[in-house]
Amino acid sequence: LGWGRAITPLTDREQAREWLTNALSSRRIVVPFDVWGLETMVGAGLKVCSLAGLDKNHPDRPQFQTAGASVPFLCLLYFSLGYEAFIAGQVELNRTDSRLMNFLEYGKAIPATMVGSQRRVIDLSGIKIRVPNEKSANKDEQRIYFPPEGKGGGTGSEYATVGCMNINSFGGGTWSATDPAEFGDGLIDLFRQRNYFGNVLRRGRTYDTEKHSKAAFALPAELPGVHVQYDGEARFLFHPEQEAAGFDMSCVMQIPAVLGPDTQEIPVGASSGWIVAADRDCPGVDAAFIPGTDLDECKALCLKHGFGGFCIFKRKAYFRAERPESLRLKLTVKLGATFYIPDASAQDVRFSFTLPEPKALAFQRNLFDWVSGKFVSKINATPRQVSLLQKKSDSYAKGLCARAARAYVDFAKAAVKQYGDEGPFSSILTPCATCGARCGSWGCQGCRRPFCRDCFAKHKGSAPSVKWHYGDIAALRKSISVSAELCLRDAQKDLRALTGAAASRPITLMIYSVGEPTEKEALPNAEDA
Repeated sequence: LGWGRAITPLTDREQAREWLTNALSSRRIVVPFDVWGLETMVGAGLKVCSLAGLDKNHPDRPQFQTAGASVPFLCLLYFSLGYEAFIAGQVELNRTDSRLMNFLEYGKAIPATMVGSQRRVIDLSGIKIRVPNEKSANKDEQRIYFPPEGKGGGTGSEYATVGCMNINSFGGGTWSATDPAEFGDGLIDLFRQRNYFGNVLRRGRTYDTEKHSKAAFALPAELPGVHVQYDGEARFLFHPEQEAAGFDMSCVMQIPAVLGPDTQEIPVGASSGWIVAADRDCPGVDAAFIPGTDLDECKALCLKHGFGGFCIFKRKAYFRAERPESLRLKLTVKLGATFYIPDASAQDVRFSFTLPEPKALAFQRNLFDWVSGKFVSKINATPRQVSLLQKKSDSYAKGLCARAARAYVDFAKAAVKQYGDEGPFSSILTPCATCGARCGSWGCQGCRRPFCRDCFAKHKGSAPSVKWHYGDIAALRKSISVSAELCLRDAQKDLRALTGAAASRPITLMIYSVGEPTEKEALPNAEDA
C-alpha cells in the first residue's frame, strides 16, 4: 500500500478488489522474506512503555505511560534506537486518519527534535551493539559495531540513531542503504548516524551499512532506558530494576511474500527448478515459439531443446537460445510478460523457522504466547514500573553524576560530543536543566546536562575541585603556572599524562570546595599526587 496508506474494503471496494487481484494473481512473484526476532528482550527482564508527552516547562523531560497491546516481538521492516524512535513516539500521540495531517506532525517533531531543547532526550551513551567478527576463525567471536572503535573514543552519546533495515527503505522512504538491503538474504543491514546534514552532503539520502547475520544489543544500567521503534511502532525500552541488560536480534523465520506490481525490487522468484521474473523479457531473436497456454509443456520443450529460457506474453511462449546466465543479466521491463529461466538449484518458497533446534522450540512457544496475547503481560511495564521509571528519568534529566566528575564545560568544545552539542542552534535553544533559562552550550561534564552558571554551582554543591602546579618552580612563576580549576577526574587525568622528568617533579595540590581553598599539600611526584 505504501507508507501511511490504507484501504477500507467497505468503502474502497474498487481499490480493495484491485489489490486482492494483484496479490492472488498467479503472475505475481513469490519471494522469501526474512523475519527478525526481538523476543529475547523478555528473557533479559526488559520492559516497554509508551511516550505520553513532554514536560511543558522542561521539554527535555519525557513523560511515560503504560503501552498498548502491540508489543516488540517480530521485526519485518526496520528497527532503531534514538532519534527516529523518539520522533515516531511524538507523532503517535497526535496520529489521525489523515495522511496529510500525519505528515504535518512529522514536520513539527523533526526540527524540534533536531535543533530544539528536546534533542537532549536522545541519549545513546553506553549502549553497545556486537556483531559476528567475520575476520576471526572462531565463528562465535564478536566485535563491537557500536560505538565504532577507533573513532575518537566516543561512548555513543554523540550519535543520533543506530538501527537496522530489512528492506531498502527507512523513515518512510527518506533513507536507503548505499549497498541496498535485501529482505531475503538472511542478513540485517546495520546503520549508525551522527550528523544528518553531514551525511546528506557526503552520501545523499543513503546510509553506509554493514550486513550481518545477527546483532547483540546491550543497555547500560546508568541510562533510564532508550527510545526504540520496530516497524514504525514506538516504545521506550528499560529495565525496571535499573540493571544492565541486553537482547539479541536474529532471523527467526523466513516467510513467502508476494511482490506487488509497484515494487521497486526486481521481481525475480523461484519455483521448482525455475527462476521466474514477472513483467520482464530478454531482448533477442526467437529460437522458437508456441502457444503459451500450457506452462508445463513450455518448460518441457525448453529443457528438451536446451534453450536458455522462454517468455510468455499474450498467451504465447517465445524461446531464447542464449545461456541462462546471459539471459539473467539481460532482463528488461516488459509489462504483462513473464520470463522463465531453468535453474536446478531454484526451489519453491516455503515458510520455515530458521533458528537452530533448541532456540527454535523456545521461539515457537513465545510465538504462540504472542499470537494468543499472553506475551503482552511479559513485556509491557506495569503502572508501578512506569511510575518508578518516571522518577528515574526525571532525576537523570536534572543531572546525575559522580561528584568527582562535576566540571563546568563548553560542550561545543568538548573532545567527546553528545548528540545536539554541535550546530548553529546549540547555543541559542538550549535551556538550563534546572531553571529553564538559556545557557548556551555550557553544562556539567559528568552528567552532560546543560546548566546556567548559577544552577551549576548548586548542582556541584560541595564537590571538591583541584588546582595544581609543579612544586619546584619559583614563587613569581606560580601564579601563571597553576592549572585551571579541575574536577578530581580531570586532575587525575592531567597528572597521569605526565611522563619522563615531568612525572618525577614535585607537585603541589590545592583543594577547593564551593569556590574556596580548603587544603594544600605538597607531594614528591605525580604518582603520589
